[in-house]
Amino acid sequence: MYYTPGWGAVITAVSTLSGVALTQWNANRQSWRQHTEARRVEQRVAVHDVLVAASRLEATLDGKLVFAIDQEVNGTVIDDVDEHYMPIFIELGTRANELLHAVRKAELVVTVGKIVAALDELNSHRVDLVRIITESEQAVRKREPDSRSLTDATAKLATLYFELRTVTRNEFAR
Repeated sequence: MYYTPGWGAVITAVSTLSGVALTQWNANRQSWRQHTEARRVEQRVAVHDVLVAASRLEATLDGKLVFAIDQEVNGTVIDDVDEHYMPIFIELGTRANELLHAVRKAELVVTVGKIVAALDELNSHRVDLVRIITESEQAVRKREPDSRSLTDATAKLATLYFELRTVTRNEFAR
């Protein structure tokens, strides 16, 4: 085959269009990767907020309320129950609401099934935890404090926290 101006034009056009197609394909692939990574970061941040709220709730439960109840059970005299316990119960209510808001936000953002299931389980335990805290508040007011149910609920919260963290790590490590 001999070179003619017609063949040169065809080869130039095919080469140019091939180069444009490859460039567009590569740009689309990079854009998709950036979008996917931004989405994963958004999901990680939402789960992180849940984990922070859960750890704060656990710390308040275990570090303040259970400690205060155990002090009273072990003989420490508490003159004014409201003054001693109410700031702790108010803080627990705030922490439980923070966890609720963080879980609701994460449920809107996270699309990974296993993580959503772990969030649902954590939120259902939060509902149980609020009930247990309310019962503990009533028991404290009656001067019958008992920290066993709170200790069990705190242990379960810690377990669910660990499960959510593990599932999130496994799912986002891929």
